[in-house]
Amino acid sequence: MISFKVINDISDVDLELLPDKKECTYILSELLAMSDIEIAYSVFRDTLIARMCDDGDYVFDYPYSFSDTDMGVILREIAIYARRELIPLVFTNVPRAELEAITDLFPIVTAQAFEEDVDCFVVRVENEINGLDGFPSIELNGVVLKKIEKSDADRYFELCTDEQVNRYWGYDYRLDNPTPVSEYFYNVAVGEFEAGVALALGIYVDERFVGECVMYDFDYFGNCEIGVRLMRNEQSKGYAGKTIRALFELARELGFKNVLTRVMTENTSAIRFVEKYMQLDNSENGVRLYKYTL
Repeated sequence: MISFKVINDISDVDLELLPDKKECTYILSELLAMSDIEIAYSVFRDTLIARMCDDGDYVFDYPYSFSDTDMGVILREIAIYARRELIPLVFTNVPRAELEAITDLFPIVTAQAFEEDVDCFVVRVENEINGLDGFPSIELNGVVLKKIEKSDADRYFELCTDEQVNRYWGYDYRLDNPTPVSEYFYNVAVGEFEAGVALALGIYVDERFVGECVMYDFDYFGNCEIGVRLMRNEQSKGYAGKTIRALFELARELGFKNVLTRVMTENTSAIRFVEKYMQLDNSENGVRLYKYTL
């Protein structure tokens, strides 16, 4: 697992970690010469990886490898880091000869050449929701999945703060905001979609908000995790099964290859439900991971 160290001067660099001290020092010195840009570096498998941040916008310099390490392994590790930190996966200074290494690995990429050097590119790796103009929707078997209506913000708030419903949800909103207002969760859902980190959709039956389904943890390789939760008074009506089938179909339409979900081992009712639709992938640390191939 890679991690980055922010540096303000070349003296902040641990020279003993560098695979080629002279070349790596030169590269980092050139980056540090850029004003008002935060520079951080990591060394992984004889490869120097530089991360730059300009007023909150992150990019990665195309990795500098000093051995025959498979570049695909390096790029995959950077993708894992970007996903973990919820930052965009963007590479700069990509030589034309290295474009294929990125396009072969990631399904969705956009590349733009520098005006001053047409053989050098900025490459943005996208996930399946980055390019959407708006929230997608689907109707299947009497269930509609669509953007949560702002008029349903209060019911969405009730869903998100119901301790019984969220006992096994795996996320405690109070860690981020212990006293949210009624539209807080609605605004989070909109903001996360616009940032490309999650897609939360309302579940509607006869135009009535009955719950939420979510896609998240996009890995840039066609996989994502999903979750479904229903209002307490809307449970045991068959909506969950209809929702997960509609969610599979929507994921397929969006271009995903696999969907996964995590269930705590003590949540026996959820395990019985999920095993009707998905296959167990692995189980560890009290959590079962299920997978469905689209």
